Amino acid sequence: MSIQLPQNGVYRLSAQAAESLDATVVPQVVVLNWHKLPVTQWSRDELLDGLARGLNFPDHFGHNWDAAWDCLTELTWQAGEHKIIVLPNTDQSSHDTQAMTTFLNLMGEACEHWKEQGQQLLVLIAWDEGRPVPEWLSGVPVLADE
Repeated sequence: MSIQLPQNGVYRLSAQAAESLDATVVPQVVVLNWHKLPVTQWSRDELLDGLARGLNFPDHFGHNWDAAWDCLTELTWQAGEHKIIVLPNTDQSSHDTQAMTTFLNLMGEACEHWKEQGQQLLVLIAWDEGRPVPEWLSGVPVLADE
């Protein structure tokens, strides 16, 4: 399998492709800073907790969207590295539409912020291809795997 990574942004990727991603599959990444957010249910609290744990937010993180923005824009990594955040495939029957919409907007803005700083940030949303795509995910472009 081969995946061509775009510069920055939020993308949908098949759950199978997301599970098999590593530095050998994405050879153009100099150093792969990999964070699979430990989210089991897509709710506001789970998403914020997943970001905090997956990206090692500081202890003073306020567990709200504004505080998440602050922490996302304070991340550090070396020039030439990609920071790739994967929201793993979960039981989509329990997702919170409002939380996911807010999460996608937040992550899209963070990707733009880091693009302006010359850094590479990608967010990949793993999704089972056979399942219906909910409205909040329908506008997210698909990252094809070969």
